[in-house]
Amino acid sequence: AAIDKLLAVVRTVRLERDQSVSTSLAAAAALLSCLGPRSARLLDAVSTQYRQLAQPLWPTGQLNLLLVQAEAFSSGGNATAAAAAFDQAQQLASEQLPERLWEVRADRAGRADLLGESAMGAKVNLELIQDPELAADKWTMARCLTNAAMALIEAGEFAEAITRIGQARQAFVVMHHERGVGLTWATEARARRR
Repeated sequence: AAIDKLLAVVRTVRLERDQSVSTSLAAAAALLSCLGPRSARLLDAVSTQYRQLAQPLWPTGQLNLLLVQAEAFSSGGNATAAAAAFDQAQQLASEQLPERLWEVRADRAGRADLLGESAMGAKVNLELIQDPELAADKWTMARCLTNAAMALIEAGEFAEAITRIGQARQAFVVMHHERGVGLTWATEARARRR
């Protein structure tokens, strides 16, 4: 009964005339993020509703949906489904949204430890920071360095992880991002404990 009520809410949000498509998309994305893999039927229903909403925004909406699904599946421990969603997202980005291909690669690399792909995650994150366009963006550089360090820890390469996390800390300090700096200290402590 609770599932049916939730589905009714999704349909109502989708059908209300005074709601914009972006509001409906945001509601569906929030539900999908919260649900993750907890309920296969509900996840499928919300995914179907979201796909219908995303059609006018194709391919951007479809790519966003695939990335949200991949994150939900990886968080829930379904590495196979997450990898499939990331593969679809990468193909879509390659074919229709090449300017977002780096984002798909960064998202997958950031989840590499959950997918059992730690070595690949570190490699991709380190490749991404070599891209001149992305290196200019301090946030992306700090994100990729932090994710690379976490993947290197999982791969057992502690000295390299500590070097990369120090570089990430520098970027967070320049941005005055206290939480990012704190994350780097916690990540370094994790590497040193091992």
